[in-house]
Amino acid sequence: MSRILVTGAAGFIGSAVVRHLIGQGHQVLSYDALTYAGSLTNLREVSGNRAHQFVRGDIRDPAALSHVFTQFRPERVMHLAAESHVDRSIYGPADFISTNIEGTFRVLEAVRSLRDAGGGMCACCMFPRMRCSAGVVTLTCRQSAKASR
Repeated sequence: MSRILVTGAAGFIGSAVVRHLIGQGHQVLSYDALTYAGSLTNLREVSGNRAHQFVRGDIRDPAALSHVFTQFRPERVMHLAAESHVDRSIYGPADFISTNIEGTFRVLEAVRSLRDAGGGMCACCMFPRMRCSAGVVTLTCRQSAKASR
């Protein structure tokens, strides 16, 4: 199965995604800054699983991201880290801009660096074809789809 890096993995949604991916047989690296929205308690169910690793880190830190991408060499990235509480955005909009815009940019740059270094991610996997059937979204690499035709 795939090596998948999940940002925001200790949040409510991220931890559910991590549990699901591990249940499907994937190797998962959970990456989270453990701010107000994230808690290791959410990952307790997979904490002893050999298919799971946790790294505490901030998506705005390019050196930390580079290290994680270089060591883990993910084949897929699910970027779920974000500032999302509206009331917090009113009192601290700079945090939202920094995390949601700059942080997302840093994640994309880490993906690009890994791809450019021959890390196995193709550009089409960064922006895959999406298909929805019975409420389930399937992401397909365009190159894989061409090869299977």
